[in-house]
Amino acid sequence: MKYTRKLSNLNKTIVQMNLTPGKNHFELSAQNFFFPRKVISDIYPDFPDHPQLANTTFKVYLYLCMYCDGLSGKVYFSSKQKIAETLKLPPYSSYIEWSLDWLETHHFIRDIREDDKLRFQAQVLSAPDYLPELDTFYSCKEIKRNPASLKQHNYGYIMVPTSAITEKMLDQSVTRTGWDERKLRIFLLMHQYNWLRYYGGIDPDIMHITQNGELELDTRFCYDVKSTPYNTFQTIQSFINADLFRPVRCIFQQKDGEKVFLRDALGGGSLQKNEYEIIVLRPHVLIKRHVDELVKLLGKGSVIL
Repeated sequence: MKYTRKLSNLNKTIVQMNLTPGKNHFELSAQNFFFPRKVISDIYPDFPDHPQLANTTFKVYLYLCMYCDGLSGKVYFSSKQKIAETLKLPPYSSYIEWSLDWLETHHFIRDIREDDKLRFQAQVLSAPDYLPELDTFYSCKEIKRNPASLKQHNYGYIMVPTSAITEKMLDQSVTRTGWDERKLRIFLLMHQYNWLRYYGGIDPDIMHITQNGELELDTRFCYDVKSTPYNTFQTIQSFINADLFRPVRCIFQQKDGEKVFLRDALGGGSLQKNEYEIIVLRPHVLIKRHVDELVKLLGKGSVIL
């Protein structure tokens, strides 16, 4: 089922080929981290809130995913005080301790200190399975938290450019007017559907912009982030306004019943036979390796950067 609604100020945000040398439309990130896909679904429960401050546990978990080793899951060069500093919380408040205790009790992380008196050390584990009938998390610690192992066990993950997560997103001092768990889930899931090689951005079957300037959104996306279509639309509109995702005119061709991404529309060029245009949303921050692979495949000048 599709939800469609008119976007505002669209013409001002659609990316055009930049003729100014040295100025880019998109930021490339050399580093990325992965976040478990199963956490963002209509089955998985929301992370619990500290009795006095909402959203802290989810942001602590996101922080740990960002700064852990991609192969071992071990969190290096961090401390509870550093986490509190990043989240703009008092350094010795109970918020961080409470969230870490919950994450450990429910099999998201493991305390790997040999002595309780040593500095904070944790290992991020493969996210636990959740059984709604029993409201219980089941540990998946035997599954190594690295891409090869996760693929082998059909455990999906979201590859996120590290620099795409800003300090403002993790800031808990403005949580009521800033980034809450729902908004972060929408942001992360949009990166899940960003397939630069195949679609030039987010899968247009999930969301794209029509030639009439409307956002067409698959409501299954809304179910996963536990949000109404209207509220999801409003959040995506805010992302576009803030340049977190940028509309790009992309050229596709139908081949064997599948849409194939050919290139960005570079302005003034005419469409060839069997070609058609879709306005897709492309994250402002892209994984550099993915961009390099795409440029190598399609050639320089085929993609607006």
